[in-house]
Amino acid sequence: MKNTDLREIIILLLCCFLCANVCGAKDKEEGYFIPRHDLTAEGTATEGNYTVEAVIYQQKPDKGIDSALRKAAVYGTIFKGITGKTGAPSQRPLAPASAEAAHPEFFSRLFGEDEYRRYADVIGSSLRVEKVEKRLYRIRAVVVVHKDSLRRLLEENGILESFNDLF
Repeated sequence: MKNTDLREIIILLLCCFLCANVCGAKDKEEGYFIPRHDLTAEGTATEGNYTVEAVIYQQKPDKGIDSALRKAAVYGTIFKGITGKTGAPSQRPLAPASAEAAHPEFFSRLFGEDEYRRYADVIGSSLRVEKVEKRLYRIRAVVVVHKDSLRRLLEENGILESFNDLF
């Protein structure tokens, strides 16, 4: 191997490393990361709550599973809604998708500072981890989302209109 070939390889690796660092810094500036997820209604819950099966996909099954499941459940309840199944109806999202862009500081605080943890609880015995691909795991658990408390938070911060304002 010639010196010029070795230099080209080193320069290429250095460029890749710098690009990876720049992309990583951008994600941290945005304040929060929501894992790829799916939510499915899981039956009945107490009044004011949703019981959902949250499914997330992660490269490592041991890092922050509880937090990632809660974050996905709260985010999905607010912006995506919950897919229904037999015996458990689907639920519409609490807020429109445009609310995230309209109130970035609120959602950065909610998802970036672990405030979302107050609005969801993972039922520990329901946790299941399965390997999907070489470096990808599907993690599923039943999560109880405190919908009424979450709606009240969104109303207090001007994301949603309060029902009291309508009358």
